[in-house]
Amino acid sequence: MSDPTAQAYPPRAQDPGQGPVYMPNQDAAVWANKKLAWECRKQIYAEEKNMDAALLDRFLQLISKDYKDNFNLIKNRNPNMSFMECYQWFLTTYASADKADRKENKATMNMEWHINNDFPKLARTIDNAILYIQFTNAPITDQDAVDAGMRMIISTAMFERQYKEWHARPDDQKDWAHFKAW
Repeated sequence: MSDPTAQAYPPRAQDPGQGPVYMPNQDAAVWANKKLAWECRKQIYAEEKNMDAALLDRFLQLISKDYKDNFNLIKNRNPNMSFMECYQWFLTTYASADKADRKENKATMNMEWHINNDFPKLARTIDNAILYIQFTNAPITDQDAVDAGMRMIISTAMFERQYKEWHARPDDQKDWAHFKAW
């Protein structure tokens, strides 16, 4: 079995046209088979179009109005735009990050955290920074994430015993996933 990430994306179903094409010298069974094959292709084509429209609508619900207004001009030029084309347009238009953006994102990992804040907020902040940076092709290492979390916890001056316990762990249990569970 091959790696799914290395496989080509399947081609889109083609419009099967208005109906099957019959040859006059064929019998009724051949015509019936051609009609069934055409109906199958038509159904697949219609389902792909409906799924694309649903994905596109849902995606646009998640985008803020400012970005959607710019996209609506593009969508009006190509009303049959697929979800992949839409997603690629947003990615190409808005998903660029320069050095300053990456630095600002890393700075969010150094936010001030207080004991009265919940730990999931700390984990969520660092997870969001990790996710953001993955899309900029400059990933944050696991150790950087753990270090950021540890800095925030140590800044409370209340987790000295837990800090020592963390460092007593084996090295293979000192990654970000183990830190969040810890």
